[in-house]
Amino acid sequence: LGSAAIFAERRFKVGDVVRLGGGEPASVVGLTWRSTTLKNSSGLELSVPNRSVTEASVENLTRGGEAY
Repeated sequence: LGSAAIFAERRFKVGDVVRLGGGEPASVVGLTWRSTTLKNSSGLELSVPNRSVTEASVENLTRGGEAY
């Protein structure tokens, strides 16, 4: 159900830079029905279950194709 909310709301897409729950910014590198894959500034890839994504506050730091 979490993934349906992500796809329907379009809060972010692959290539966007997001911050989940006040954590460090990370780039979205993958998005499936089960999980969202993020890559942080150190190059570490992290797979986050979509249920956790929908329960966290999400800041999309990408505006007009550029991250700030």
